[in-house]
Amino acid sequence: MDKKKKLLLIFVLALILRVIFIPFTLNLRVITDGSSYTVAAMSLANLKGLKDLISQEPYYSQMPGYPIFLIPMFINADIVKITNNMKGENLSNYAIYNWRAIAVFIYQAILQSLLVVLLISLLPHKFILPAGIICSIDPFNIMFAVNLFKESGLMIYLGLFVYFFLLIPKTEQRTYLASCLLLLASISLLGMCLITAPVMAIFPLFFVFFYYIFYKDKKVFYIILSYLFLGLYLLAIYSDTGAFILRKTSNKSLILESVLWDGDGRFSEYDISYKKDISPVLSEINSKYNTFEEKEDAYLKYAIDYTIKHPFIVLYRFFKLNFWFWMDYPGSELYIKTLPFNKIFDFLLRFYQVIIVVFSVYGVFIGLRSVELGNNIQKISVMILILYLYFAIFHLPFHPVPRYYMPIRIFMLVSFVFGIYNIEARGTEAQRHKV
Repeated sequence: MDKKKKLLLIFVLALILRVIFIPFTLNLRVITDGSSYTVAAMSLANLKGLKDLISQEPYYSQMPGYPIFLIPMFINADIVKITNNMKGENLSNYAIYNWRAIAVFIYQAILQSLLVVLLISLLPHKFILPAGIICSIDPFNIMFAVNLFKESGLMIYLGLFVYFFLLIPKTEQRTYLASCLLLLASISLLGMCLITAPVMAIFPLFFVFFYYIFYKDKKVFYIILSYLFLGLYLLAIYSDTGAFILRKTSNKSLILESVLWDGDGRFSEYDISYKKDISPVLSEINSKYNTFEEKEDAYLKYAIDYTIKHPFIVLYRFFKLNFWFWMDYPGSELYIKTLPFNKIFDFLLRFYQVIIVVFSVYGVFIGLRSVELGNNIQKISVMILILYLYFAIFHLPFHPVPRYYMPIRIFMLVSFVFGIYNIEARGTEAQRHKV
């Protein structure tokens, strides 16, 4: 089967599996994050900026990257009806959005399926089918393609950034102008990442630093221009609120929570440690201060003071939480509890996640030092390593919820295939020597 037919087959398989999952998602309760993205999307679709269209107050609970992604689905929405249904205990399932929820999910399913095809098209021929199939059938990719989470939008932005960035080098088939346009696309997509999630704020610097170490390519410094997107967003917030903040939702309390969290690390057990270790401290701080800014400063100060007093405890918790951050699976709090025989599903999905992570990490290091795997593999492995390091080091302090690593899920699965292929190739080689 030639390359084009393989890619078409993978696209169709990925899209069908995601669309089939939509009816199941429609019965789920919309969580607060999901509803806040739609409020922002409706405001942007009506050219009102980021505002609550009922109260007309500035609305910066979420950054605008994912709401911008949702704009096409919320043009001419019934704002009053949807907003009223989203308040307090009235928050119900995705049916409150009528056909718009289905439209969003199909839209995301198409884009994620296309992203899978684009990324694996960069791989050597022998990897296309196995990588495409695992990315298409992965249950977590399917879950998050048809749900209202910013991670779904961030996956598209980040994945396309990597795709265009890897295409930049000039070749005989690619002109200088084409390379410049690819660089511009990369800068723009990374800029969208910066205004999608607060935790991405220092990713361009991290990326430039490590990529330059590997390749000594000065063109990578142009990527820093992506901060223009974040700068414009911060100016917009300042004009409305008089403060330079990433969003009007506490980020520093999440750092404090990660420092104090003393559970076993699994997100499913989060509530136990929250009530025992975290809630009393937050309540004490909240009772002392009135304004959002004062509370944010107090959260950060407490986290820093605690870290200075107990550095080894915090370091131990960091590694423990980092371990569970990768080994736990996303979506457990959304789907698994609603299924019959949920304990069996829980065990199987945890086992599957452990296998993926172990072979994925192995695959990255194999890809970094192996020339036999084929062209482009080393560069792709460098990109995956940078993503792994960034999410492990900088994402964790902002609350280790397993769904937060979903933006790099496709890359994890690609390096998993590298790892499996290497083991299989070694086994074949060993068998040949025996003969």
